[in-house]
Amino acid sequence: MGPTNNAAWRLALLLSTSAISSPALAEQFNIDAGEAQATIPKFAEQAGVQILAPANTLRGVRTNEVHGTMSPQVAAQRLIAGSGLRLLSQEGRTILIGKAQPARRQPPARMTQPTPSPQAPPAPAPSAVTGAGVVDDIVVTADRRERRLQDVPIAVTALSGESLVAQGVTQTIQLPQVVPGLVLARNTTILQPSIRGVGSRASTAGDESNVAIYIDGIYQPTSYTGVFDLLQVDRVEVLRGPQGTLFGRNATGGLINVITANPKFDFSGNAQVRAGRFGERSIQGYVTGPISQKIAFDVGAYYYRDHGYVRDLNDGGRTGRRRSFATRGKLLFEPTDTSRSVLSLSYMNGNDQSALAVQPVDNQTIGRSQGATNLPAKPWQSSLSLNPIGRIRQFSAAWLNHVELGGVDLDLATAYQADRLRSLTDSDASNAPVQFTDTHQRSRTLSQEIRLSSNGGGPFTWIAGGYGFLNKAYYYPIQTVRGTRPINIQDARNITKSLAAFAEGTYAVTDALSLTVGGRYSYEHRRFTATNTNTVNTVSIDPRTSFKQFTPRAIVKYDIAPRANIYASYSRGFKSGVFNTGGRSPLPVEPEKITAYEGGIKADPLSWLRTNLSVFFYDYKDIQLSQRDPNGVSILQNAGVARMKGGELEVTAQATRDLSLRAAASYLDAKFRKFDNAVVTVPLPNGGNNQIAIDAAGKDSIRAPKFTLNVSGTYQRDLGPGTLGLTASVFYSDKFFWDYLNRLKQPHYAIANGEISWTTPGQLRIGIYGTNLTNKAVQSNVVTSTLGDYASYQRPRSYGVSVAQEF
Repeated sequence: MGPTNNAAWRLALLLSTSAISSPALAEQFNIDAGEAQATIPKFAEQAGVQILAPANTLRGVRTNEVHGTMSPQVAAQRLIAGSGLRLLSQEGRTILIGKAQPARRQPPARMTQPTPSPQAPPAPAPSAVTGAGVVDDIVVTADRRERRLQDVPIAVTALSGESLVAQGVTQTIQLPQVVPGLVLARNTTILQPSIRGVGSRASTAGDESNVAIYIDGIYQPTSYTGVFDLLQVDRVEVLRGPQGTLFGRNATGGLINVITANPKFDFSGNAQVRAGRFGERSIQGYVTGPISQKIAFDVGAYYYRDHGYVRDLNDGGRTGRRRSFATRGKLLFEPTDTSRSVLSLSYMNGNDQSALAVQPVDNQTIGRSQGATNLPAKPWQSSLSLNPIGRIRQFSAAWLNHVELGGVDLDLATAYQADRLRSLTDSDASNAPVQFTDTHQRSRTLSQEIRLSSNGGGPFTWIAGGYGFLNKAYYYPIQTVRGTRPINIQDARNITKSLAAFAEGTYAVTDALSLTVGGRYSYEHRRFTATNTNTVNTVSIDPRTSFKQFTPRAIVKYDIAPRANIYASYSRGFKSGVFNTGGRSPLPVEPEKITAYEGGIKADPLSWLRTNLSVFFYDYKDIQLSQRDPNGVSILQNAGVARMKGGELEVTAQATRDLSLRAAASYLDAKFRKFDNAVVTVPLPNGGNNQIAIDAAGKDSIRAPKFTLNVSGTYQRDLGPGTLGLTASVFYSDKFFWDYLNRLKQPHYAIANGEISWTTPGQLRIGIYGTNLTNKAVQSNVVTSTLGDYASYQRPRSYGVSVAQEF
């Protein structure tokens, strides 16, 4: 079948139709210029042929637009002309594509739209709209392999960078507006994600979230770095349900994987400025291109600032300001056709006060009895006794290597991360000088993963590997109470060492039926050293402990039609025990465990329509939950049992060549079945709360709305002198609760976003955008303690203009 350059050839795509009996017949083609990993599948579908190519051949390659009626052979030649690809051979309905030497890295003959950066204006590039009647395919790595989303038997929402900006999503905190079943809260600077009702309120050093966050497949251990701008994003994958086999660490509820763009061997870039309400100003730029025939680079930078959207009732000005600077650079090295290495460096420095500009809920604060004035009467108001601080710095480095070794692929991922947090908060949310907390946290992380996976043909495919993780987290809170000098409450350090081995195999029993079985064995060792100086005599502790767990997974998948499959799965998740850093206890909380049952259907009933449905049932035990002690310090406890059941439905339609539609809905029933001695708060008449213990069995889980719905549409119309773009999205959430008593509630709400844009033939793009057009007061978080109840709010109605230039 032609030369293979000793590469390990495998099936990159197998799409066929019954529309033609021979690939020589003329067909109608509607394919826009774009990435080969997206355009080649469209060509195969429209031509009714199958394409064979090495996995790394299509990465980073752009192809030309093909429109009109012609034979598949002519269309294929036009598609790849100048792209560095060539037709190696054709046998019947099978076409073999490989690299053209030495011109593989020459730019495509027609490159109409370079890859945009993630902070591009909130509308997709014209090339994001496919030919009429064809829904885009997305390649995901949800099971640690590159596969079509529709072929992965896991509940996954995958959104491209273009799709995200089209719906106004430029920060991780906005992802719930487009991902069903996901809720993101912010406790001061701490991100607290929840998927299908499974989530934690982790806020102290060493206590990691049970919904894992990954960037380019690298685990991010610190919760306070979870809110970030989506810079240079290729796509975001959100996996629902425990991912204890292939991902492991703390993916009890699922995970969020942000995949950034890799360098390309074609020179391109963009620049953008934005200006909006509340003094919003941002500027960003991105450039990528070749250094040599085997090395490419990219670098991007982003700066943002605003004046704050919360009214300060003390002086009438604004508070809750945000400043942020971020940069990321990569080097791509391809020494051979079968190997690839990517070195990535990133840095972020910011001060985000938006979630710290809090206000008492219904004026329930102890400050009322301590002379507080100017108490807020409306959302987006605050009157604190200090200027809050939410300063975060982070540096990360990752080295990813991929080598094809005959019928086996080897992947190595080495990563280092260093970050630092300072959080200054007003604990009583009033201008009475009652109490504030000044918290300092530092973290250093080193991780190494090795994976081996099959890449040949045959009915059996497999993946196996090992993972090592070392984290040192420091926690240093200082608290001041009225009438006292600052007190060093604690000087603590958590050291976590983790080792894991995993394997998973899939056997194709028939062409339609496949069985998958896998498991992961995890070992975690934890050490907690703390010196408590909040007493007359200094007290020091130095406990150590370890945890072991095996987490299996089994999946049955059956193709009920050429474009539809059903699946059923059983899996277990595990989050290791952790020492109670805030509570200064030498006894750790126990590991939490979840058993999950899931079923689903993924179908493309028509070329322009995609529907994915999933249903689930969870048995969730020994849940690690956070509460506040009488001093407002966050401590952990184990709850008993919770049960979750529900499902998600996602529908995508390419209604016309110019109009794409998307809808996503979720239903969730999440309740505690057993929760003795749940510590809750009840209001006192003169402000503040009283803590009591209750049996919370039968109460709703926190941050678990019963129903959510997202509907969005994108319209791109070529009008000759330019392209008109219209985007609109609406997100609805049912009510949910913030506390175990179900006393503090976020009411149901709906928010709308939209944008109008104009793009010139020279790729200059001007847009006018609006977010939260319904101006709904949506709480970012609510915290309750003996000092009272306080809340922060998401951004109110905002609008602005953006200007971007692609080159």
